Amino acid sequence: MGDGQVYFAKWNWQVPFQIGMILFPVLFDEASEPEAMLVLREERSFIKELQSRGPLQLHIGSGLANTSKGPIGFLLAWFPPILDGNPFACYELMVSPQSDHFTQSPLRMAAEQSHIHLMILDEQEEIIDVIEFENMYGLETLIHSCADVARHLSDYSFTEAREAFFSEVPHAALWAMARDHKSPA
Repeated sequence: MGDGQVYFAKWNWQVPFQIGMILFPVLFDEASEPEAMLVLREERSFIKELQSRGPLQLHIGSGLANTSKGPIGFLLAWFPPILDGNPFACYELMVSPQSDHFTQSPLRMAAEQSHIHLMILDEQEEIIDVIEFENMYGLETLIHSCADVARHLSDYSFTEAREAFFSEVPHAALWAMARDHKSPA
């Protein structure tokens, strides 16, 4: 790795089928342990517009939302600027509060990392950029909150809670919850 290039191996890799963001475990080389990477897949024209606004600043807010089908954890990853009270680009990631979900989860990996990498793919799955951000997002708080909630869950379905989330939680309310969670300026 002394040639200035970054190599990473695919580990259970499946590129997301749609535009959006996922948190995914990867290996940077065969000797390393897996770590969590945010993967953003977006149309190339939108990526260029996002990049034209200056160096990317990744903000992440998190929390728990109540739905008629039970609680659900969320991450809201967003990029400035704020236009008319909303971020220029914003992506939701859902998290199950079930305790067995966190044993080797990408969220736990991300919470324990000193830095988080963001891989940006275009709609043709071409890698546009890989950026490293210092991890000051407080993801362990979400893990602890989910653990507290998990103690009281019975007959819980993450799939049903996720569906309820999208129909019951207005985006403005989610943005307000995430905005109030402090992330790096």
